[in-house]
Amino acid sequence: MINQNVKERKRWAFPHTAVIFIILIFVACLLTYLLPAGKYEFLDGTTTIDPNSFHFIENTPVSPLTAFLGFQNNVASGGLVISLLLILGAATEVLIYSGAINSLVYSGIKKFQNRSIQVVVPMIYLLMSVLGALCGNDSMMAYVAIGAVICRVLKMDKACAVGMFYLPYITAQAAGPTTSMVLFMQEMLDVPPMSSVGIRMFLLFVFYVWGAFYVTRYALKVSKDPNKSVLGILNGFYTEESKSPMDDPDFGKFELKSLLSLLSVIICYLVYAYGASAYGWGWNYLTFLILLSAVLIGIFYKMSPNEFVQVLLKGAGKMGGICFLVGFARTITVVLTAGNILHTIAYSVVTAIADLGGGFIAIGMFLFNLVFNIIMPGGITQAALILPITTPIGDVMELSRNLMSFTIQLGDGLTNCVTPLSMPLMGSLALADISYPQWLKFVWKFVAVNVIIACIAILLMQMMGV
Repeated sequence: MINQNVKERKRWAFPHTAVIFIILIFVACLLTYLLPAGKYEFLDGTTTIDPNSFHFIENTPVSPLTAFLGFQNNVASGGLVISLLLILGAATEVLIYSGAINSLVYSGIKKFQNRSIQVVVPMIYLLMSVLGALCGNDSMMAYVAIGAVICRVLKMDKACAVGMFYLPYITAQAAGPTTSMVLFMQEMLDVPPMSSVGIRMFLLFVFYVWGAFYVTRYALKVSKDPNKSVLGILNGFYTEESKSPMDDPDFGKFELKSLLSLLSVIICYLVYAYGASAYGWGWNYLTFLILLSAVLIGIFYKMSPNEFVQVLLKGAGKMGGICFLVGFARTITVVLTAGNILHTIAYSVVTAIADLGGGFIAIGMFLFNLVFNIIMPGGITQAALILPITTPIGDVMELSRNLMSFTIQLGDGLTNCVTPLSMPLMGSLALADISYPQWLKFVWKFVAVNVIIACIAILLMQMMGV
């Protein structure tokens, strides 16, 4: 008889992001001993590199002990970014907790049920795209659970649940003007907030049209012929023999407070966009308006002061881990900088691609980040790691800081719907009860077209000197 006390052999699991960062800190320290130190000089009075000034200098290796002793200072140096992330996380949690989005979605289903898929799917896709572009974060994957109700009512398969609620918000983050990732990068690169907002909004519109068409077309196809489902007719549909949620008299009841809550979020960013352009408003105005929108939502939903604060702190707490990881990413940058090999790495890359045109270099940086994000997704923490490496490359090749941040944002946003290492993606698939291979079968064409759109956009931006 097999001994029941014998422990099962643990399965190998991909290392947590924090573990990867710790390993990379040791690797960075090792590189300071192996690579020759080098340095670019900066143009007078600027933070822009003189592309013709690279020269080798004496090696200044950094030990792992020195690197980890500086960890606290590296976290502290990200004070502005960390405060921004905490406030964004807190305000978004209030919106999710209020249930405003659920109410708006259900009321839309109730109102347009006779026109069903052709109206409901694009409408939901638009709503989630707007939220993703303005204030999207990983908590929004919870909305996939609403998709189960909608798909059961409209006779769509499970892939549509993720397609309506996860795809639009994560894709919109690839070009959104005020997501936490883009605000973080703009602060690091000293790029004014809301830069290139017109281009970003146009690209968001293109992503929306393509995504809404893709998901709606698929939903119509499987609703007419379940055999067309990529998940299979036996397990692709929600078949619970329960009372339809639409039979509930309160289902889809329109609430003015839900609309006002959503408008308060949108208006807060529109006001900031105008203020930043006309009056040069900084980050303090943005955080004030974000918190103001959260307070208004609390008032609309009659939250008690204690309830509101508890929700606010819960949202901020969810961002705590990300803020901690930012410290690890900054530590790697400090090691590479103190070891004077950051510019050496940039010089090596520039030498290898010097014959390419600027636009193609920007596309190359986008494709590099596209692949890198599949291996190490993480949005803000990934940007904190990769920006210090790519910034010198872009400066030498005379790419704008704004374009550099855009290539990284696009590379991150467009692969978060395919990488199996993305927690929000895998969580969304679990909520919808879809396997990863089934999801890839559904989404690969969508991603391929988005990558082509992004490459064209980057090339045009470079040609226009954005």
